[in-house]
Order: sequence, then C-alpha cells, then structure tokens
Amino acid sequence: MVKKVDVSGNGHLKNETPVQNVQITPLQESFTIENTESDGIFHLPHSNVTVPDITQQENYYLPQNTINQYCCQGCKDNALKAKEDRKTQKKRHGSLYTDFEINFPINDSTDLEKFEDILKQEEHFDAAVIELAKLGGENKYNFVKRVMSSLLSNEKATEFSWLGRKGKRPFHNLLMAKLVLNAAEKAHEAKDQKETENSLQSWLEQARERRQQSSSKRI
Repeated sequence: MVKKVDVSGNGHLKNETPVQNVQITPLQESFTIENTESDGIFHLPHSNVTVPDITQQENYYLPQNTINQYCCQGCKDNALKAKEDRKTQKKRHGSLYTDFEINFPINDSTDLEKFEDILKQEEHFDAAVIELAKLGGENKYNFVKRVMSSLLSNEKATEFSWLGRKGKRPFHNLLMAKLVLNAAEKAHEAKDQKETENSLQSWLEQARERRQQSSSKRI
C-alpha cells in the first residue's frame, strides 16, 4: 500500500490510516510512504540515518528542519567530499605535469622510476587521481587513451604488456596502473575495474602500431 502524505509548513505529517514499517522517499513537496517488511524504522534515502517508527499515532510529528537535515544528507556528504578533494589539490599548488622534474609523456626509465617514487606518497597519489579524473572521455577506452597518452610515450609503452607476457615488463604492478584505475573509477568511466584493465591492455598492445604511424608521419 502506498500513501502520499503532505508536509505542511510546520512539519506535521498527516495520515488517514496508521501504517507500520514505512519507507520515506522525498518528492518535491511531499513524501511517498510505502509499507515495507522492515523492523519499524524510517529508512531515509541517501543517508545512513534512521528515525524510529512513530506511525502508531493517527497524527505524528516530524519537524521540518529534521526532514531537511536527513533528506539533504547525501548532498552534504558529496559537498564534504568535494571540499576534501580541493584541499588535496591545494596542498600541491599546481599540476601533476608541472610540479615535478619529469618530462611527460614519460619516455625513459629514470623518469618512470621517479614518477613511481612520487606516487608512493599518498598526498601526491590522491591529487593525481583527482586531476586525471577530470580529463574525461567519450567512453572508457577514450578516457584511458587520453590519460595514458599524457603519462607514457608510445616508445616507452612498447616495453610493457598488462601481465608482462612475451618478454615484456608487467604494467599491472606499477603505481601508474593503479593511478589510472582509480582515476577511471572516480570519473565513473567504467562500470568495474576489469573494464579499465581491458582498456589499458588494449592501449599497451597498440603502442607499437601508434609509434610506427607517428614515425611515418614525420618522414
């Protein structure tokens, strides 16, 4: 049974028939109250906060400011997360591509080792995830392509395969790989980690072809 209950300015919720074990979902100016098989608790959406079931009374009272507080909890959480992201970026005062003495895209082992050492520091790793997630892409592979093309040259990429097969170095155990996986997750560019791993594997496999095409254009 579903019943719609108006929320008046003073925060009174009026219900013709008392119901038990209800779930509240916020609408524009009202709530939809739906019977559930739960344990007599209001489960408010976008929040871990619960409110005891007080629907045994014919007319029950829930202050408007309390409603606003609970229903906006998801928005508050998102705002706090964004604030923490900004703090992380401010600590570095710049960009991944300019803050360190590394030539991007990386084309030699010295710069790669230096970059790996930088990513061992949580502050730099987290800031890099935030920055790379903003690159975006038309799809999951395009996102990986944009990120990896900015980090690693085609020449250097030919030395790697995802698992290190065919005499190549394994890419999956580099912190750079973890960085791209985390950035893709943060940017919501893939439904799961496996999708990003597959895109990384494809990008690495095509490195030799891209290098040859680039050389042909310069001739």
